[in-house]
Amino acid sequence: MKKWLTASILTLLLLVLAAPNAAAAEGGGAGDDVLALGLDVAADEIVLQGGDRAVVNAGHIGRLVVDGASPKSVRVSRGVDELEITGAGSTVTVACPVTSVRIAGEGVTVLIPWGGSAGRLELTDDSRDCKVEVATSAPNVIEVRGTDNTVKLGAGAGELTLGGVGCSVGGKGEIGKLTSLTYRSECSVPAVAEEDRRPTGLGDLLIDVDTPAAIEPGEPLTATATLSNPFPVDCKLSWYLNGELIGKENATVGPEGREVSLSHELVYDESSTDRPEVKLVAAAKNPSGVTETVSDRASLGIDRLYSVMTGMKVKVEDAGSGRDRVLVRARLENPVATKCLATWTVNGAPVKSYSVTVDGEGLELTLDMPAETVPASGTVYVGLKLTQGRRVASGGVKLTVGVTPEEALATVTHKYAGDRTLQWALEHDYDENMKTVFVNAKGYESATDRLVWVNLTYQRVNVFKGSKGKWVLEKCFLCGTGASGSGTPVGEYTVWYSQPNGWNHGSYIVRPVVRFKEGSGYAFHSRLWNPSHTRLIDDRIGFPISAGCVRMYDEDAYWMLDNILPGTKVVIH
Repeated sequence: MKKWLTASILTLLLLVLAAPNAAAAEGGGAGDDVLALGLDVAADEIVLQGGDRAVVNAGHIGRLVVDGASPKSVRVSRGVDELEITGAGSTVTVACPVTSVRIAGEGVTVLIPWGGSAGRLELTDDSRDCKVEVATSAPNVIEVRGTDNTVKLGAGAGELTLGGVGCSVGGKGEIGKLTSLTYRSECSVPAVAEEDRRPTGLGDLLIDVDTPAAIEPGEPLTATATLSNPFPVDCKLSWYLNGELIGKENATVGPEGREVSLSHELVYDESSTDRPEVKLVAAAKNPSGVTETVSDRASLGIDRLYSVMTGMKVKVEDAGSGRDRVLVRARLENPVATKCLATWTVNGAPVKSYSVTVDGEGLELTLDMPAETVPASGTVYVGLKLTQGRRVASGGVKLTVGVTPEEALATVTHKYAGDRTLQWALEHDYDENMKTVFVNAKGYESATDRLVWVNLTYQRVNVFKGSKGKWVLEKCFLCGTGASGSGTPVGEYTVWYSQPNGWNHGSYIVRPVVRFKEGSGYAFHSRLWNPSHTRLIDDRIGFPISAGCVRMYDEDAYWMLDNILPGTKVVIH
């Protein structure tokens, strides 16, 4: 049964498509398998749709399109100017003269038997695995591109432009002019004239990179690549891993092909992913001196990426620490080459950090620092922590450095040792190490988180923060304590009262005042000012000079007022 496309149907399709001079020819209802276009069909463009077979014997069609929805078998017998084939697997017979045949599909077969002809035959870059057979009439112009296309001629052709990959032109007759665009396609039909426009650099170089599907952490990354070029060319090859250069070599690549390989130890860091990408880039200069590049890439899987630090061994040991020096050595080993952050800590406080790479051969790190910089002296814990994102490995060692508690208790005195000058006071004091060990060895407690130790030997107010056995020096102020005959009393006391406006003794004032030793007049206060507080009348400090109180610089006394709360322990020693 045949279904004829009438002029009224064509007009209706034009309106539906809302495009002037275009139409779609559709097959009939159930049981219809042939689409026929007769002499009464005229349109600028028709797209064949539906049916199993199509027969075109039209009045006039400017362009006939055979696409993926068209019948797989099409016979053009009359009335077509241009034929375009974009579908897959179609067989099209051109049994009449047409202006041009353009093929952009896959697996297409075009037959041009006796009585048929095409002024122009074109296989585009998108075409693949297509076959064209021309029986007798030679096309004026043939362009062959795409991949693995075959053209068989019965009478030659006027002009042939040959490009693509794996394409071939054969048959009888001769070619008026052959223009070659590539080394990877061939023509066996003789040509009267030839023009060679094939690339002279890497335009036809083929690279195929292959990597394993997956590897385990610790296994080397291996990759191979096969390269071929239609003519020998000297290349510079560069391997990249996630954009980072990891290998270079020189190679000559020709038609016989060349295989290169890569073996690279992966170093895992925080940015490592389980799908790294390997790329090979080939570079060469063409005869014009311009560098051309061709590349290919492949990805692989990393299984169990989480395990890169599970085998990390961290051994930390004392390497000769003493009173004045912390010297610790660490030995690191990991079966998987791993880049991580190494952080040294002393009693939990970070003191030094840097990036390291640890592998099966091991790595040795050393921490060497003065003991006086250790935050808490005496027995300390020196640790080494390795981190990579959320992954952590650590180790440490306990050791004794700096001043021992016994040394501190035997060294610290409360007898003034200077020459009663400010200069001597500025140049002499216990170091921070000694002070910290002393107050912790004494076992002092305070009702607040601060402890004040006034040292009479070097005329210093030392303020510590923390708690019993964990005091850390916070502030150190120069002071002037009680002079001979009115000395500041040695002992343990408590801050009990503060007076921001200070004391007015008639001939002088001091402000502010922070009082200790409840029920007494002992206090921390400023130097002596005139009653109007416009000038200092006694600015001496740094040696025993007061009537028993602890004299301080104004700004230091105000710090005490703002920070030393009632209940704070005050030690005079």
